[in-house]
Amino acid sequence: MTNPEKSYRIGVLCTNFSPVGGAERQAARLLEQEISAGRRPIAIALIPPSESEPEPVFPDIRRLSNSKSRLSQIESWRILRKICRDEKLDALITFTIPANFMGRLIYGWGLKTRIITSFRTSKVPKARQIFLRLTRSREHVANFNSEESRAAFAKLGLIDERKSGVIANALPPVLPERIPFLTKDLDHGRTWLFAGRLITAKGLEPLLDAWAIYIKSRPEDKLLIAGEGPLLSDLQAQVTSLQIENSVQFLGFIKNFTDLWPKVHFAILSSRWEGSPNFLLEAAVIGAPFVSTRVPGVRGLLPTSVNPDDFTVPIEDAPALAQAMLRLANQTPEALETLSQGLRERVEATNSHAAVMEAWANLITGAR
Repeated sequence: MTNPEKSYRIGVLCTNFSPVGGAERQAARLLEQEISAGRRPIAIALIPPSESEPEPVFPDIRRLSNSKSRLSQIESWRILRKICRDEKLDALITFTIPANFMGRLIYGWGLKTRIITSFRTSKVPKARQIFLRLTRSREHVANFNSEESRAAFAKLGLIDERKSGVIANALPPVLPERIPFLTKDLDHGRTWLFAGRLITAKGLEPLLDAWAIYIKSRPEDKLLIAGEGPLLSDLQAQVTSLQIENSVQFLGFIKNFTDLWPKVHFAILSSRWEGSPNFLLEAAVIGAPFVSTRVPGVRGLLPTSVNPDDFTVPIEDAPALAQAMLRLANQTPEALETLSQGLRERVEATNSHAAVMEAWANLITGAR
């Protein structure tokens, strides 16, 4: 548990607290921990959630705007500064890129609030790189959820490494049971699951190209794609063009995977960039072996007994992705059960809720 002797009050700033995004879920998890520890955090949202993406209920939530369109930067800046000052916040922790920029803008100006910008990505467009360089000094701490992401930002000169840290994504306080691989249906092919928004960053186009290669060797297997997004119609057209309609199913948005995981053998991540993928963290907790592109945060989820290169491939390399998937699918059930156990043990050691929340407490109360 978080150290009860550490007394402080924080604000958590996010675009909104919809559970769809990984950063939003981590922000909500931090708020829930602070509430359970008896402290009085403030949830601060830039904009309201959409009707299809309801937020968790927090005792104290403020909005910088009550409409879908964001307020002007100056007006939002004034409201946020007033919240920090009037509520005497010890720290403001920002999640999501828009919130991080706002946090950098309000630092200083007589505020005593410690600003912690929490980056959950490894890719920064050039226009944002310019802003980050100009505001390097306008923060107390830059936090990342993987060492690879921090290294990428440092290489570009976007952060002061002396004022940066790494805190892994937290597991829930109560974990679901691992699903032993040997209890799954092993007589009717293997089922793969992708989950995420259907956007360019997720690399679904090369995934479908890889699947067209894969399915030639294992025609009985299935690929499930869970998520919504602007690329849906394009991806459906690609499936038709590749003539893989019989083995690919689009599930739409799924809020809870509890009923789906027992039917899934493997997870797949094809992202072009990530910070640290929550989907693979969830897969590892359940004990579902996975293949992924080489994005930040993935290697840290794999057991130390395996070669990471066997489970990770270069970005946008469809043939390599197909071969890695085949290599995993063709392992014996006994070997896959051992891998399943190793994945669960690994993330319990590195991403435990208690350890991650204690790291947050240490960061929040660190030397100012």
